[in-house]
Amino acid sequence: MKTTLLRYLCAFALLCITFSCSNDDDAPFIPQGSTNPPVDTPSEVSITDEIFTLVNAHRLSNGLAALEKSTTADILAAEHSRYMIGQGRISHDNRDTKFATLRENENATRFGENVAAGQTSAQSVMTAWLNSDGHRENIEGDYTHIGIAAIKDQNGSYYYTQIFYR
Repeated sequence: MKTTLLRYLCAFALLCITFSCSNDDDAPFIPQGSTNPPVDTPSEVSITDEIFTLVNAHRLSNGLAALEKSTTADILAAEHSRYMIGQGRISHDNRDTKFATLRENENATRFGENVAAGQTSAQSVMTAWLNSDGHRENIEGDYTHIGIAAIKDQNGSYYYTQIFYR
């Protein structure tokens, strides 16, 4: 009897733990009209993590605060990189829509965006951005959050998007 009761209690505790760890509030924001959340390959995840590290290292070396990663901005950046791949060119199209999404979902008051294509590494794209006044101003700007995407096209070339907001 004690063994059976102990088994039921253990099973009940396991079920409670399993269901208590699930929270819809932790689910990432999927922008309206998006049918699929971004799915990154391991190399894309690695390069975006490296870009994130390089951005914050640069900011800290200039006496600026580190940026926080934003899931919403990551999703918007991935959607924009996929959009550029579809267009076959880099662009800042739909900036107002992205900013509106961040205003609505993250209470953003400022927005910046860097794009690039063709660089083969995190270091090479960061070097290109830092050598450009406008891109460097975004990296060093008065922002608190960042989203990053580095997505390969069908030929294996990366399309990069950084989204900054405050």
